[in-house]
Amino acid sequence: MIPFREEPPLAISTLRGQFADNREWTADPARPAVVVGTVDMIGSRLLFGGYGCSYKTRPLHAGFLGQDALLVHDEAHLEEPFQKLLKAIECEQRRE
Repeated sequence: MIPFREEPPLAISTLRGQFADNREWTADPARPAVVVGTVDMIGSRLLFGGYGCSYKTRPLHAGFLGQDALLVHDEAHLEEPFQKLLKAIECEQRRE
C-alpha cells in the first residue's frame, strides 16, 4: 500500500523578481522540483548571493540548485555569460 502524501510529488516554484517564491522547492531536498526563474535569480543563488535570501539560506539555495539539477535557460542576450558560469561550476564540481 502506498502511504498517503499531503503534498504533490512535484514541487513547483518561481524565482522571478515580480513573483513571490512559495519555497516549495526548498522544503524537502529529496522531492523533485521544477523551479522557473530568471538568470539573475538562479545565478545569484548559485553564487551564494540570492536576492532576498537570508544569510543562513544562501548556502542551502546554492546547494539545491547546484547539485543534481538540470538548468535550462533561454534568455538569448544573457545566455553566453550564464552558460560560462554553469560550465565553470560544473568543472569545479568535477575537480573536487
